[in-house]
Order: sequence, then structure tokens, then C-alpha cells
Amino acid sequence: MEGHKHIADLLVEKGAEVNKLFGGLGTAFVGAVLADQDEMVRFLLEKGAGPYLKGEEYVSARTLAVAKGKLWLFAGGMNR
Repeated sequence: MEGHKHIADLLVEKGAEVNKLFGGLGTAFVGAVLADQDEMVRFLLEKGAGPYLKGEEYVSARTLAVAKGKLWLFAGGMNR
């Protein structure tokens, strides 16, 4: 399964923080957008991922999505 969603689902169910910052990359959400893991992007949005959070070296997931031409993300709730 793309992005190991089943593992992410279990982690979130057990209390993992969706918006945890991981150094330079930022959040798992930024990583999912960067890696074109659309299923994981949708999952993380549904779980409350913040599109404006960013790490030390990367832009926000929202900015990255625009740069990659993934405008469908805005229709799905990334505009909040």
C-alpha cells in the first residue's frame, strides 16, 4: 500500500502526533507531498495535518503542493 497507510493508521490510533516536526523535513505530511504519496496525503489531511507547518529546510506542504501542481489538494481541505 502506498506510503504504508495501514501503519500510519495504527500509529495515529495509538496516539501518534500527526503534526510532529522531524528536523529539516518538517512533518510526515510534507514528506508525503514530496514523495507524491497521494493516499497518505489524503489520510493525513483527514487526521488533521497542518498544511502550513514546515521544517528547518523545507517549505510547507501547501507551498510544495502548489509547486508540484497538486491543486486538487486545495479542494480537499488543505485551504484551512
